[in-house]
Amino acid sequence: MTVKTACKVFSSKNIQYSSGHHDITAGIALIIRTSHSQRIERMTTSLGNTLIRKQYFQSAGIPREVLFYQAIRGNQLPLTKQIGWRCCHVLHCDQHDGRVTIDMEDVQASGFSNFTMSSIHLILATDSIANLTAWLNEQDASTYPLNYLDDISMHFADRLWQFFDSSLLERYLPETVLQGLIIELTGLVKALPSLQERCAEMPVGFAHNDLNHGNLLIHERQQEVVILDWQTYGFALVGSDLAQFFMPSFWTSQRDYYTNPEQFKQLELQMLNRYYQSLQQQEYFRGHVTREKVEFGYRMRVICHVLLNLLPRYLDAVARGKAKLISEAEFQQKLAVLQEHIRWIQAYLK
Repeated sequence: MTVKTACKVFSSKNIQYSSGHHDITAGIALIIRTSHSQRIERMTTSLGNTLIRKQYFQSAGIPREVLFYQAIRGNQLPLTKQIGWRCCHVLHCDQHDGRVTIDMEDVQASGFSNFTMSSIHLILATDSIANLTAWLNEQDASTYPLNYLDDISMHFADRLWQFFDSSLLERYLPETVLQGLIIELTGLVKALPSLQERCAEMPVGFAHNDLNHGNLLIHERQQEVVILDWQTYGFALVGSDLAQFFMPSFWTSQRDYYTNPEQFKQLELQMLNRYYQSLQQQEYFRGHVTREKVEFGYRMRVICHVLLNLLPRYLDAVARGKAKLISEAEFQQKLAVLQEHIRWIQAYLK
């Protein structure tokens, strides 16, 4: 189904929003994910076409993702397809009784597949992340009708104190791991004024801010990437999205490159170099971004993401019985990865 045809079908009066029932020409709905705040469904119409429907419940105002898609549809943001990545086409958007609904193309029905760690996928993803970084200029941010999320790296100190206030650390982290973290972070705590100054001096680019592997779909033949889930976008240190992309679900992941230090370093170096080279092709960053500054932004986001976002979430999931506590040996292995990033930042600040 073409986008033009889809717009005719799914903008029709056959879409109902009463009593939570959605009758798309006697279509069938398959729930992909649901929570108290939103539901995602794959809708199959009586014509055999499919689309993805995303609903936000009890939304206070228009959700950030909807603002993003509205700006895309209204040609209020620069085009993206010509730079190797794009968003889903939005076919219909509606707000009714505190519920916001957006109907989007089913990208996987168009030949896109889930991201894998294959070489071609890594290259396409890394180039797309660099192009995304340079897509919107922070100096023009106020001209875009968007609601940006603050960069976590700029609030490192506040988030660090919140992190140490958590009772879950002593409850679940092995004592050797907790003490190791405290020792490593002591240097950063002492250097917080200098760290904040350096962060303020670093180049900034546009960021998705939740670029896990599930939010990337790849079309190998067309060499095109579709990026999903635009709820956390904002401006962040250059390299930020690459960090979140490389370290999804860090504490629970069993990916080979996490458990093989040499493989990890080699892959990390390749991605950083590719990302930097791609940035140099962007007029906005050409000649203004050094390899060292890219690495600073990358490593700073790794620390923030892995330590201040992922670890509290993971320990909370363990406390609620939703996740299994990894062994002390696994904790030590992952801590060693984090230690290297902390020590690099400390050395950079000297």
